[in-house]
Amino acid sequence: MILRFACFALAICLGLTSAQAQDDSAPLQTLLQANADAVANPSRSTVDGLLDALESDLPAVTEFLERWRDRGVYLRASDGLFYYARPSDGGFALTDIDTTADLGRAESADMAELRPNAGVRRAIGSALVAFQLLDDDPARRVAALDAIARSPSEDNFARRLRRASARSQHRRDTDTRQ
Repeated sequence: MILRFACFALAICLGLTSAQAQDDSAPLQTLLQANADAVANPSRSTVDGLLDALESDLPAVTEFLERWRDRGVYLRASDGLFYYARPSDGGFALTDIDTTADLGRAESADMAELRPNAGVRRAIGSALVAFQLLDDDPARRVAALDAIARSPSEDNFARRLRRASARSQHRRDTDTRQ
């Protein structure tokens, strides 16, 4: 009985360690999994909460938002994970969300394209501007300014920009201390 309990406890500990290792190696995927329904089935009334959760220092967030807005994100039914995908040989070529590494192919029947509606895409675009204004690439910053000029009254833009600016300042402060 004690041996069985010890084996059970060890299995739980190993499982938690494995889950933590996965979290560390795929932080964006982990964040997306924690909000899987909101990512797969977004609505204009719920997307702001998801975008708030995605506001982080993760380098992959900007690309994810761009691809999600442009309908380049897919959900694979067999494992419930999100991927960047493109049609290839009657199926899809998969790319890892966190690392952009090539992950091989998946059958079309196993993949579901995420199709955010126009209102959700506008909200994603608004969130993207804040990220792009703080980007190291001058061309991305100019593109963000162009987006502001086209539509200066974006929803929640000022709030998102303040948060992104605070994150950027925190990163600079942390880099200076090290």
